[in-house]
Amino acid sequence: MAADSRSPAMWACVTVAVLLVYFIAAKLGLMYSVVAGTVSLAWLPSGIALAALLKFGTAVWPGVTVGAFLANWDTGLSLPVVSGISLGNTLEAVTAAVLLERVVRLRYGLDSLKDVFSFLLVAAVAAGISALIGVGCLVMGGVIAPGDAPWTLLVWWMGDTTGAYIAGPLLLTWATSPPSRLSLPRVLEASTLVLTLLMAMWIVFGGRAFAGHGLYPAALAVFPLSIWAALRFGQRGATAVTLVSSLLMLLATTHRSGPFVVASATDSLFRWWVFSTPITVTGLLLGASHEERLHARNQLEV
Repeated sequence: MAADSRSPAMWACVTVAVLLVYFIAAKLGLMYSVVAGTVSLAWLPSGIALAALLKFGTAVWPGVTVGAFLANWDTGLSLPVVSGISLGNTLEAVTAAVLLERVVRLRYGLDSLKDVFSFLLVAAVAAGISALIGVGCLVMGGVIAPGDAPWTLLVWWMGDTTGAYIAGPLLLTWATSPPSRLSLPRVLEASTLVLTLLMAMWIVFGGRAFAGHGLYPAALAVFPLSIWAALRFGQRGATAVTLVSSLLMLLATTHRSGPFVVASATDSLFRWWVFSTPITVTGLLLGASHEERLHARNQLEV
């Protein structure tokens, strides 16, 4: 049930919860900022805001606005710039939620290729709104030079898009999809998948053996695990593996370990982005294919 139809007290509780979660995620995202202390390539709040507005209704938008404002307040930016950035973040989430809810009529389980493609497209377009407003505020506030605007715009869009792709589907599918039946073989397989993922992350990203040598193919070890999760556990498995692997790769890269590390910390983060985004999209598409196949099989059995 959307928050629009809840009591005022429930609306207030949900809005505050959205504010707190958004604020915490935003502060973490700002730790990986690459421009002006506020433009991050790892902006998970965009996905959190979109999922919250889809799940609870667009009426909880104040939680996004206030959360974004408070997170950016102590970055050294002026009040007009911070206010503009907060407005852009809110418009991004509201625009995407309205389009997906009323135009696309998205099924939150993302159990079809149509839903996944629609989500990816709308999230990418909406991210451009936040990027345009945010970069415009940075330019008008004298934070960046006009000549740096195109580059900053691209970075902003990349960060918001990736955050929407990683966090949004995870929250939607886990909050709305019915839980699958638990059986001993399935639990054992899931446990094996988790342990294999952690082992692969440790081998490739846990030390400095691969750092600075351009051994990017080593990171491809994640792809088979993403495929395994999607084809065996659907969108829940795909989104969970995507989140865990992306965050572990990000932490390793920022701590100067793993194959994405180069001399420049910013370039290292760009290499993380270039790799994590295809993994995310591939997992979502394979997960949707798996769900469609299961649905078709169930229809035939009926």
